[in-house]
Amino acid sequence: QKLFRFSLRITSYDVDDLGRTEGKSSYMAIVHADGNGMGDRFKEHGRKCKTDREYITAMRELSKTVNQAGVNALKKVAERVIQLADGKLQEQFAITERDGEKYLPFRPIVYGGDDVTFVCDGRLGLSLAALYLKEFADQKVADGKDLTACAGIAIVKTHYPFARAYQLSEALCRNAKNFVRSEKERLGISDFSALDWHIAPSGLLGSISDIRQREYQVTEGNLTMRPLYLQSDSDWRNWDDFSEVVNKFNTHRDWTNRRNKVIALREQLRQGSEKTKQFLQVYGLNENYLPQFSKAKYDDFYQCGWTDDPRTNTRVCGYFDAIEAMEFHIPLKEKTDGDLLPENATFE
Repeated sequence: QKLFRFSLRITSYDVDDLGRTEGKSSYMAIVHADGNGMGDRFKEHGRKCKTDREYITAMRELSKTVNQAGVNALKKVAERVIQLADGKLQEQFAITERDGEKYLPFRPIVYGGDDVTFVCDGRLGLSLAALYLKEFADQKVADGKDLTACAGIAIVKTHYPFARAYQLSEALCRNAKNFVRSEKERLGISDFSALDWHIAPSGLLGSISDIRQREYQVTEGNLTMRPLYLQSDSDWRNWDDFSEVVNKFNTHRDWTNRRNKVIALREQLRQGSEKTKQFLQVYGLNENYLPQFSKAKYDDFYQCGWTDDPRTNTRVCGYFDAIEAMEFHIPLKEKTDGDLLPENATFE
């Protein structure tokens, strides 16, 4: 019988139990997710009612199903984390174990309706946030309409002041919601799910917009591509494409175990597209170039790292964020039956 523990109370000891690996990783992620347009949906659902009793019943039913949708999605996230702890996923991950009990690197701290906050190991924050948004969108609610939500992920040092990290996750969630509103207006589309994040290796100074103006604006344009669509059939800035590019940086023979080269690439991206293209030629990477975003429409994008941004009519870099996220991206893919470890397998 395997035992897993998690606590709703966050202490310094709990933070270490999230999965901190001494000497390797000491980051936690605070994920805050909130449904899109829920207030308007309740109002619209209520307009269909002809009597006070019908209205009360309809509001209760919609509220109940929205609440259950959030809980169900959170359960799916917890189940995937348990699979990770059991060694049933492709990625091997160190789980804190003490006195015969495993401590999951995951803590739900706020859940009710469409508003959810959880804390996890920093290396899991992006993948678990995306998983939550996908699972939430798969739920059915009383008004019969599709669910969408936005998430903000603050990845900070484990003993960073929790209140400030939580405020950052809320600000990032608002940023994602603002992005949804602007894209709906620009393209005339309906609500969609989106996510935004920030990785803070040290303290934070200023708002998210201040930080991005100060740290991600260079001569050629904007180094960051965030926020992202969760899923998109036409925009290359979506989670699935981004996740695949990060995974290729971590696993492809051109980049894996060549961290100095990746760091050098990051600095060349700061210098712009021409410097990046020259760098790839010098390193003999002008055959495969950079990992490709499958939805990208510009042939030279993967050859220079930069492309035009129709959202702002400026230039945007597609690879700086991916390099920054390499240490914080754990794919959550299940193993096949033949890949499963023996029942008594142990983890370091």
